[in-house]
Amino acid sequence: MKTKKVNWKTFMSILISILFFTDLGLSQNITSGNRPKTPIMGWASWNNFHVKIDEKTIQSQADFMVSTGMHDEGYSYINIDDGYFGGRDKNGNLLINLKKFPQGMKAVADYIHFKGLKAGIYSDAGINTCTSKWDKDTIGSGCGLFGHEHQDLNMVLKDWGSTS
Repeated sequence: MKTKKVNWKTFMSILISILFFTDLGLSQNITSGNRPKTPIMGWASWNNFHVKIDEKTIQSQADFMVSTGMHDEGYSYINIDDGYFGGRDKNGNLLINLKKFPQGMKAVADYIHFKGLKAGIYSDAGINTCTSKWDKDTIGSGCGLFGHEHQDLNMVLKDWGSTS
């Protein structure tokens, strides 16, 4: 298998952009004297579920975060980690595993936002996702950001409505 060479300039520009825009709200709060009461807090599917996630699991975690009062205490992110991938199409567009997420990722992000929470999403800077190697999840093979940085970020932020 031929490996692609990392375009560090592209990678770093995307990373810096993400960090800048993520930090923008925090720095405005700090300079205006409104320091955040807590660090950024949320829940990610990886630690408990690895790739064994689906639409109902993510929605139930959002429900739990709100119903238990965690959101009121500062928890605001629901991060969908590895396991939502369905490969890539012939144009390199990331596909969603519709068996796990039958309504698609936009519907899941909309549900999270409806609950007053922020939707986060996982990807990998490499060619493959972590579980394609560690958990032998072949569906994640080729689903990393590498070579698809702008394409994937546009889809996640614009089409799906992810918050981060």
